[in-house]
Amino acid sequence: MLGASKWIVLSLLLIGSAWAYGAEKEYLYVQSANAEMKQEPKMNGIKVADVKRGDKVIVLEKADKWFRVKLAEREGWLPKLFLSDHKPVGRAELARDIPVNLEKASRRRPPSYTVSAATRGLMGEAPAGKGEKVDYGAVKKLENLKPTASDIDAFRAQVKLKNETP
Repeated sequence: MLGASKWIVLSLLLIGSAWAYGAEKEYLYVQSANAEMKQEPKMNGIKVADVKRGDKVIVLEKADKWFRVKLAEREGWLPKLFLSDHKPVGRAELARDIPVNLEKASRRRPPSYTVSAATRGLMGEAPAGKGEKVDYGAVKKLENLKPTASDIDAFRAQVKLKNETP
């Protein structure tokens, strides 16, 4: 009988540890500069905590346009629009040289291309559409731009962005 109880305990431990390790956590990043974690999924709900841009939260539950999340020891609800699976881009990432395949970059959807150009502080026409030619020389010149920290600060000031680094 003692041998059987050991097997039962061992089996329960193995099943419990497999269940605990099998449950993969989903992490998201806060994108909003000023977000409030709410007690319930309502914009006018009671504030549980303030969360900062770049905070990494664990998703506990999804409900329509809200996620119940955990940050440190706090649990609450955040709007889906404030969260992303990508860490927000900060000043250091904007200055980093990122290799780009020009052939693929020229075929991107306009919003993606426009966002990429905007992060480098550029303004101009939308990318070539159907039947238009792409000036690869101009694209190469843009890709070789290496903005300095002062260039980035000047751009942030011009478009009135806060100077915050995640």
